[in-house]
Amino acid sequence: VLFLGSVLLAQDVAEAFGNEIENLPQVILAPLLYAIPLSGLSLAIAAYTPRRAYATGAIIAVFIVTAAVSAILGEAVTNGPIGDVAQLMNPFVPIDGTRELLVGGPAPDSPVSATGFPLYWFAIEWVLLSVATAGIVLWRYRRVSA
Repeated sequence: VLFLGSVLLAQDVAEAFGNEIENLPQVILAPLLYAIPLSGLSLAIAAYTPRRAYATGAIIAVFIVTAAVSAILGEAVTNGPIGDVAQLMNPFVPIDGTRELLVGGPAPDSPVSATGFPLYWFAIEWVLLSVATAGIVLWRYRRVSA
């Protein structure tokens, strides 16, 4: 929406499109990199929760608790690989690392650069998280042969 708005509201639409075309991969790819694993994780949690209100609370709790635990472990254990590996518990860290790998530019306040892991590790975790959550949802709603 912002891409189209900045192009269509410009004085010279063709020139604005030419200036903004370099941002098009980031405009399309970055939201998908966030949406796919986070929606998969949310669907996997909701698939095994009996009530919508419980599912909403569980999803919020998982995102907040994993971020808090990984941040606490990352700060408490500064020596050794445990602090770096703890950052991988937060579902937003592999997403930020994958976005940085594919689109470029670090995310503000993201611990990706502090971990010291190569960016392709975050992409591997992103793929594993996306595939695992899709598998969990498919497993939950599989057809039972009669």
